[in-house]
Amino acid sequence: MCLEARAGIEPACKDLQSSASPLRHRASRCDRKASHVVQERVPSGSICALQSDSRPFGNRRDRKRCRLHGKIARLSESGLDFAIALTRREIKSCIVTAIQLCQNQFSKNISVAESLMQSAQSETTRRHMVDSQLRTNGITATWIVKAMGELPREKFLPAGKEAFAYLDRSVSLGNGRMLNPPLATAEMLQIAEVSEGDNVLLIGAGTGYLAALLSDRVKKLVAVESDAELAKAARANVAGLDVIEGVLSQGSKKAAPYSLIIIDGAIEQLPADIEGQLANRGRIVAGLAEGPVRRLASGTKHGDHVSLRAFADIEVAALPGFERAKEFVF
Repeated sequence: MCLEARAGIEPACKDLQSSASPLRHRASRCDRKASHVVQERVPSGSICALQSDSRPFGNRRDRKRCRLHGKIARLSESGLDFAIALTRREIKSCIVTAIQLCQNQFSKNISVAESLMQSAQSETTRRHMVDSQLRTNGITATWIVKAMGELPREKFLPAGKEAFAYLDRSVSLGNGRMLNPPLATAEMLQIAEVSEGDNVLLIGAGTGYLAALLSDRVKKLVAVESDAELAKAARANVAGLDVIEGVLSQGSKKAAPYSLIIIDGAIEQLPADIEGQLANRGRIVAGLAEGPVRRLASGTKHGDHVSLRAFADIEVAALPGFERAKEFVF
């Protein structure tokens, strides 16, 4: 007995299984050792249940699965001359391969669509953050608005925290550390009057968000981070960032003296080591912790003295290692 094949499989993957059922039925009546080949012409534009490009039976691996004992499908100018001598098992193998190809392509398309939707949503949320949090609170520096409007803040948060990226509050980075609210970051950068010639020391690199905003703006940037996991994340998030792992309150002498020092968090006191690393007439910006009150403060070094003056009451996460020594009380 021979297999009389009809290419009745529709091009659309959704009709694949139902279209293949006549083939299965006919294959059940055929000798598995059928050696005769019946050729039937299939109109141009049809496909062999797999894909509609010029390669019969998909890629090389798929053709190999469906080509047994020299049985092949070939494309001619007038259409697809389909040479078939397949057993029921062989037909089933081809059908399964086709379904898998369709499913894989569908999954890829879904993944791409989801990625595009997330990217568009993130961009919309960033614009809203800039308009509702920064512009309305006096952030007018063009480079800050542009940088914060383009940099994906969620990239610097742990998995599962992305939804909190653009809220006007601090977000946990783990191990007791926080990413400061967008407005606090913008206020610090604006009061610092960052210039392209600045040699900057950033204390409290975290996962690198503030460093990423500064990296293309300044001449030199050194970041200090005490937490090894956060330091690793900062290096991964900001290409070429010079991260020093060490005690935050000790700063870094690597590129001292610095024209600008930014302490990305609230401190109770300014350590002498950090004062000594600031150049004469250099600027410093930090958060201040005075009991439960949090403020942003800035100052300029004159001689050997640095004084910080508060300029805004705002939420700023505390940095460890800057606490005042506890006073003994009778």
